[in-house]
Order: sequence, then C-alpha cells, then structure tokens
Amino acid sequence: MPIPHYGNSGFEIHHYHYECYIRMLMGGLNHLKGTCTCCGGSDPPDPPELTPHQAAIAAFDYWWEQQKKRAGARGRDAPTRPFGQ
Repeated sequence: MPIPHYGNSGFEIHHYHYECYIRMLMGGLNHLKGTCTCCGGSDPPDPPELTPHQAAIAAFDYWWEQQKKRAGARGRDAPTRPFGQ
C-alpha cells in the first residue's frame, strides 16, 4: 500500500503491508486488548515473540473480529474484509 510521506528529503512514497499500515493507526494487539502499559496493564504493545509483520497481522485479525462482533450485536451483516484478505 503506497503512502505519501513528507520528510527531511522532501516528498516520498513509502510502501507498507496493509496490516502494518492499519496497525500504525490502531496500535498493537495488546493495546487493542487493553493490556498494554498505556492502558494501565503491564504488556508491551505487541507480543514480543512475534515479528513486526506477524504482530501487525495479529492486531488486524483481532480488530477485524471485534468489528464483526459489533456488527452482529447491532443486527447488521458482518463487513467484508478489505482487499479480499
């Protein structure tokens, strides 16, 4: 996923995995679960045994499952996963 950036060297395009980009916006898996230090817990934002990409996929999957549960609780159809993932 190409994302524009403006940094010290001017305008650039950086490429991210979809899950990694979404993780930058939402936070890590433990943050989403509310167990990280910024939420009053003691866990790091991402599980330390995972690579950054694996952690981003885990965070995205957790978030996606929460979206489906919320949709069902409101009597709505579950949303379709972006980009067919």
